[in-house]
Amino acid sequence: MKKIILPIIILINLAFAQSGGKSLEKYLENFAVVVGMNQSFYGKDWNDAVEDLENDGTDVDHNPFRKLSVTLISEHKNGMLGGAKYLLYGFDYDFESSNYDFYVNGFGSSSIFELKFFKLFLTYPLIDGLYLGFEGGYFIEGQSKLKMQNGPNETDDLDRDIWTDSDFSEFDYGLLGQYYYNINEKILVTVEGYYGLSKFSKDNDIPMTFPNVFHYVNLGIAYKFGKK
Repeated sequence: MKKIILPIIILINLAFAQSGGKSLEKYLENFAVVVGMNQSFYGKDWNDAVEDLENDGTDVDHNPFRKLSVTLISEHKNGMLGGAKYLLYGFDYDFESSNYDFYVNGFGSSSIFELKFFKLFLTYPLIDGLYLGFEGGYFIEGQSKLKMQNGPNETDDLDRDIWTDSDFSEFDYGLLGQYYYNINEKILVTVEGYYGLSKFSKDNDIPMTFPNVFHYVNLGIAYKFGKK
Protein backbone atom coordinates (compact mmCIF):
# COMPACT_ATOMS: atom_id res chain seq x y z
CA MET A 1 0.00 0.00 0.00
CA LYS A 2 2.82 2.44 0.86
CA LYS A 3 4.35 1.81 -2.59
CA ILE A 4 1.11 3.11 -4.14
CA ILE A 5 0.06 6.00 -1.88
CA LEU A 6 3.38 7.87 -1.64
CA PRO A 7 4.15 8.00 -5.42
CA ILE A 8 0.56 9.12 -6.10
CA ILE A 9 0.91 12.00 -3.62
CA ILE A 10 4.25 13.00 -5.16
CA LEU A 11 2.96 12.92 -8.74
CA ILE A 12 -0.24 14.86 -7.98
CA ASN A 13 1.67 17.54 -6.09
CA LEU A 14 4.15 17.90 -8.93
CA ALA A 15 1.35 18.08 -11.49
CA PHE A 16 -0.50 20.77 -9.55
CA ALA A 17 2.71 22.73 -8.99
CA GLN A 18 3.34 22.73 -12.74
CA SER A 19 -0.21 23.83 -13.57
CA GLY A 20 -0.43 26.44 -10.82
CA GLY A 21 1.46 29.08 -12.80
CA LYS A 22 4.44 29.61 -15.03
CA SER A 23 6.18 32.13 -12.79
CA LEU A 24 7.40 32.03 -9.20
CA GLU A 25 5.32 35.14 -8.42
CA LYS A 26 2.15 33.41 -9.64
CA TYR A 27 2.96 30.26 -7.67
CA LEU A 28 3.57 32.21 -4.43
CA GLU A 29 0.07 33.73 -4.60
CA ASN A 30 -1.26 30.44 -3.24
CA PHE A 31 1.67 29.49 -1.03
CA ALA A 32 2.05 29.40 2.77
CA VAL A 33 4.67 28.44 5.38
CA VAL A 34 3.59 26.89 8.68
CA VAL A 35 5.63 26.59 11.87
CA GLY A 36 3.99 24.22 14.28
CA MET A 37 4.32 22.24 17.50
CA ASN A 38 3.93 18.52 16.96
CA GLN A 39 2.93 16.02 19.68
CA SER A 40 3.25 12.29 19.12
CA PHE A 41 0.70 9.66 20.08
CA TYR A 42 0.97 5.89 19.73
CA GLY A 43 -0.90 2.87 18.44
CA LYS A 44 -2.81 0.36 20.53
CA ASP A 45 0.02 -2.22 20.48
CA TRP A 46 2.43 0.14 22.26
CA ASN A 47 -0.18 1.29 24.76
CA ASP A 48 -0.96 -2.37 25.51
CA ALA A 49 2.76 -3.11 26.03
CA VAL A 50 3.09 -0.21 28.49
CA GLU A 51 -0.01 -1.42 30.33
CA ASP A 52 1.53 -4.90 30.60
CA LEU A 53 4.67 -3.38 32.12
CA GLU A 54 2.60 -1.52 34.68
CA ASN A 55 0.66 -4.69 35.52
CA ASP A 56 4.01 -6.45 36.13
CA GLY A 57 5.01 -3.84 38.71
CA THR A 58 6.92 -1.35 36.56
CA ASP A 59 6.17 2.33 37.13
CA VAL A 60 5.96 4.06 33.74
CA ASP A 61 5.85 7.85 33.39
CA HIS A 62 5.07 9.24 29.94
CA ASN A 63 6.55 12.67 29.27
CA PRO A 64 4.77 14.42 26.36
CA PHE A 65 6.98 14.44 23.25
CA ARG A 66 6.58 17.83 21.53
CA LYS A 67 8.81 19.12 18.75
CA LEU A 68 8.75 21.93 16.19
CA SER A 69 7.69 21.18 12.61
CA VAL A 70 7.90 23.13 9.36
CA THR A 71 5.33 22.79 6.55
CA LEU A 72 5.11 24.26 3.05
CA ILE A 73 1.58 24.43 1.60
CA SER A 74 0.28 25.19 -1.88
CA GLU A 75 -3.42 25.71 -2.67
CA HIS A 76 -4.35 24.26 -6.04
CA LYS A 77 -6.90 25.62 -8.50
CA ASN A 78 -9.53 23.05 -7.52
CA GLY A 79 -9.27 23.97 -3.83
CA MET A 80 -7.11 21.01 -2.80
CA LEU A 81 -4.03 21.55 -0.63
CA GLY A 82 -0.69 19.90 -1.28
CA GLY A 83 2.60 20.30 0.47
CA ALA A 84 5.66 19.02 2.23
CA LYS A 85 6.68 18.96 5.88
CA TYR A 86 9.55 18.13 8.18
CA LEU A 87 8.62 16.74 11.58
CA LEU A 88 9.76 14.51 14.41
CA TYR A 89 8.04 11.52 15.95
CA GLY A 90 9.22 10.28 19.27
CA PHE A 91 8.59 9.28 22.83
CA ASP A 92 10.01 10.05 26.27
CA TYR A 93 9.44 7.53 29.08
CA ASP A 94 10.77 7.03 32.58
CA PHE A 95 10.82 3.49 34.00
CA GLU A 96 11.23 2.34 37.58
CA SER A 97 11.23 -1.37 38.33
CA SER A 98 13.06 -4.07 40.25
CA ASN A 99 12.04 -6.55 37.56
CA TYR A 100 14.77 -6.51 34.89
CA ASP A 101 12.70 -7.83 32.02
CA PHE A 102 13.34 -7.11 28.35
CA TYR A 103 11.87 -3.62 28.33
CA VAL A 104 13.75 -2.36 31.37
CA ASN A 105 17.04 -3.87 30.19
CA GLY A 106 16.43 -2.53 26.70
CA PHE A 107 15.32 0.95 27.66
CA GLY A 108 16.96 1.64 31.00
CA SER A 109 15.33 3.92 33.54
CA SER A 110 14.83 6.72 31.00
CA SER A 111 14.34 6.37 27.26
CA ILE A 112 14.00 9.04 24.57
CA PHE A 113 13.61 8.27 20.86
CA GLU A 114 13.55 10.91 18.10
CA LEU A 115 12.63 9.95 14.54
CA LYS A 116 12.91 12.59 11.80
CA PHE A 117 10.62 12.36 8.76
CA PHE A 118 10.11 14.18 5.47
CA LYS A 119 6.48 13.95 4.38
CA LEU A 120 4.16 14.96 1.55
CA PHE A 121 0.41 15.39 1.79
CA LEU A 122 -2.68 16.03 -0.32
CA THR A 123 -5.99 17.07 1.24
CA TYR A 124 -9.45 17.87 -0.14
CA PRO A 125 -11.78 20.61 1.20
CA LEU A 126 -14.88 19.33 3.00
CA ILE A 127 -16.34 22.51 4.47
CA ASP A 128 -14.94 25.99 4.96
CA GLY A 129 -11.47 25.61 6.53
CA LEU A 130 -11.67 21.82 6.97
CA TYR A 131 -9.66 19.39 4.81
CA LEU A 132 -9.18 15.62 4.72
CA GLY A 133 -6.70 13.49 2.77
CA PHE A 134 -3.55 11.40 2.86
CA GLU A 135 0.01 11.96 4.06
CA GLY A 136 3.05 9.84 3.31
CA GLY A 137 6.76 10.15 3.93
CA TYR A 138 10.03 8.47 4.72
CA PHE A 139 12.48 8.19 7.59
CA ILE A 140 15.51 10.52 7.42
CA GLU A 141 17.42 9.81 10.62
CA GLY A 142 16.92 9.45 14.33
CA GLN A 143 18.51 9.19 17.74
CA SER A 144 18.02 7.13 20.88
CA LYS A 145 19.04 8.28 24.34
CA LEU A 146 19.09 5.69 27.12
CA LYS A 147 19.77 6.34 30.79
CA MET A 148 20.50 2.95 32.26
CA GLN A 149 19.65 1.85 35.79
CA ASN A 150 22.96 -0.03 36.02
CA GLY A 151 25.65 0.98 33.58
CA PRO A 152 26.65 3.92 31.40
CA ASN A 153 24.19 6.14 29.57
CA GLU A 154 23.95 5.54 25.82
CA THR A 155 23.28 7.85 22.87
CA ASP A 156 23.02 6.22 19.44
CA ASP A 157 22.47 7.84 16.05
CA LEU A 158 20.09 6.02 13.71
CA ASP A 159 20.67 6.52 10.01
CA ARG A 160 18.57 4.97 7.25
CA ASP A 161 20.94 2.01 6.78
CA ILE A 162 20.83 1.10 10.47
CA TRP A 163 17.05 1.54 10.45
CA THR A 164 16.39 -0.72 7.47
CA ASP A 165 19.04 -3.28 8.49
CA SER A 166 17.13 -3.62 11.79
CA ASP A 167 14.13 -4.74 9.72
CA PHE A 168 12.15 -1.52 10.16
CA SER A 169 10.24 0.15 7.33
CA GLU A 170 11.47 3.58 6.25
CA PHE A 171 8.02 4.59 4.98
CA ASP A 172 5.09 6.01 6.91
CA TYR A 173 1.59 6.87 5.65
CA GLY A 174 -1.86 7.60 7.01
CA LEU A 175 -4.93 9.84 7.07
CA LEU A 176 -4.57 13.59 7.59
CA GLY A 177 -7.19 16.08 8.75
CA GLN A 178 -6.52 19.82 8.70
CA TYR A 179 -8.34 22.91 9.91
CA TYR A 180 -7.35 26.50 9.05
CA TYR A 181 -8.66 29.60 10.80
CA ASN A 182 -7.90 33.04 9.34
CA ILE A 183 -6.63 35.65 11.79
CA ASN A 184 -6.24 38.15 8.95
CA GLU A 185 -5.36 38.11 5.24
CA LYS A 186 -1.85 36.84 5.93
CA ILE A 187 -1.93 34.89 9.20
CA LEU A 188 -3.76 31.64 9.95
CA VAL A 189 -3.97 29.25 12.89
CA THR A 190 -3.64 25.63 11.79
CA VAL A 191 -4.65 22.40 13.49
CA GLU A 192 -3.72 18.98 12.09
CA GLY A 193 -4.54 15.47 13.18
CA TYR A 194 -2.72 12.49 11.68
CA TYR A 195 -3.75 8.85 12.06
CA GLY A 196 -0.95 6.47 11.06
CA LEU A 197 -1.87 3.37 9.06
CA SER A 198 1.60 1.90 8.49
CA LYS A 199 3.68 -0.19 10.88
CA PHE A 200 7.41 0.33 11.26
CA SER A 201 8.28 -3.25 12.19
CA LYS A 202 8.40 -5.63 9.22
CA ASP A 203 8.65 -8.63 11.54
CA ASN A 204 5.75 -9.05 13.96
CA ASP A 205 7.76 -11.61 15.96
CA ILE A 206 10.55 -9.26 17.10
CA PRO A 207 10.23 -7.64 20.56
CA MET A 208 8.66 -4.19 20.37
CA THR A 209 11.20 -1.65 21.65
CA PHE A 210 9.34 1.49 20.53
CA PRO A 211 5.85 2.35 19.18
CA ASN A 212 5.06 0.49 15.99
CA VAL A 213 2.46 3.04 14.85
CA PHE A 214 2.60 6.80 15.35
CA HIS A 215 -0.17 9.40 15.29
CA TYR A 216 0.18 13.10 15.92
CA VAL A 217 -1.60 16.40 16.60
CA ASN A 218 -0.03 19.60 15.32
CA LEU A 219 -0.86 23.20 16.24
CA GLY A 220 0.74 25.88 14.11
CA ILE A 221 0.83 29.42 12.74
CA ALA A 222 0.82 29.95 8.97
CA TYR A 223 1.95 32.91 6.89
CA LYS A 224 0.42 33.31 3.43
CA PHE A 225 2.36 34.81 0.54
CA GLY A 226 0.82 36.67 -2.38
CA LYS A 227 -1.60 39.55 -2.66
CA LYS A 228 -4.59 37.82 -1.04
